[in-house]
Amino acid sequence: MRYTATLPKIGPIIKDVADRHGLSVDDLTGHSRKARLVIARHEAQYLCVEAGYSRNSVAYLFNDRDHTTVCHAIKRHEERMKTGLA
Repeated sequence: MRYTATLPKIGPIIKDVADRHGLSVDDLTGHSRKARLVIARHEAQYLCVEAGYSRNSVAYLFNDRDHTTVCHAIKRHEERMKTGLA
């Protein structure tokens, strides 16, 4: 992880996304693959990486996932943003 003193806290990012989607933080960090949860989880992971956290750090904070899962989430969220679905 980069210097955490200059990075925003990751908890508020996740909480903000959860609140906007009407979900709990546990929903976002859980393992459910329901579409509604996955879309919100992808958005939260995307925002965490955009905030400066490494993919490995984000993967760990989202219930010990692999960094390639975060790479996939970023790609999918960017696709949704391009099509206006995000």
